[in-house]
Amino acid sequence: YYLTANYKGCKSAIDTIKLKVDKQIPNANAGEDIVVCPGDSVQLNATGGLSYLWDNVPGLTALEIANPKALPNTTYTYKVNVFNEYCFKYDEVLVTIDRCLKDIPEPIPQVISPNGDGANDFWEIKDVDYFTKNNVAIYNRWGNKVYQASPYDNTWSGKSIKGNDLPDGTYYYVLDLGIGKQPYVGFIMLSR
Repeated sequence: YYLTANYKGCKSAIDTIKLKVDKQIPNANAGEDIVVCPGDSVQLNATGGLSYLWDNVPGLTALEIANPKALPNTTYTYKVNVFNEYCFKYDEVLVTIDRCLKDIPEPIPQVISPNGDGANDFWEIKDVDYFTKNNVAIYNRWGNKVYQASPYDNTWSGKSIKGNDLPDGTYYYVLDLGIGKQPYVGFIMLSR
């Protein structure tokens, strides 16, 4: 493009500007969202352009390549600018840090006292909700199933399958996490 200015009959010198246009806009793709365990590194993989520039964040091995390694210490959304010759677009990929539990991290409570005082009113197994396919069954001393939940969500308050209060006593439980491991088995004392 050429540009000249004309003001009251006075013409300026001619100036030029060259516009550069890509034949194709980049198709930015930062890849699918990823889930990793704490301490794991992950290979990011952007596609869709001729060059790449990732946001400068701690834990990336390189910023100007399509596939840097990331060592995130928290869940983070990584952003990449994808360039052709002149145009660019950006995309993002979410890297989620999962706890990657393979077991219940703390001992399973052995006493429940559902008397409404706010202490031990429910049988609460820490992190059982992490195992979404878990199953728990509770049996009385005669081997009759008195309660079952799948998945168990820490809401058992000493009631039977029919919703009636169970008598004080010792009960047997089977907790299967649903991950192919041996189930947890043990006793729980119910005392109101």
